[in-house]
Amino acid sequence: MDKYYSESLEEMSNTIEQVRIMARDSVNAKEKELTDLMTKNVNKIQNFVDENIEDMVEERKATLSKYEKQFN
Repeated sequence: MDKYYSESLEEMSNTIEQVRIMARDSVNAKEKELTDLMTKNVNKIQNFVDENIEDMVEERKATLSKYEKQFN
């Protein structure tokens, strides 16, 4: 009986370890997927902001140039 319980316990321990490894790998894969998605979206936002800043700077320069011409 002890041998049976010992083997059963070892088998359950191995199964638990395999499930634990699969769960950890699954969590790590999901974390990487979410990190990549967030990085992609942050980069999109950064590009949008950079483009708008450039447009605003150009518009400001044009407005300033227009006012300088009017006052000179």
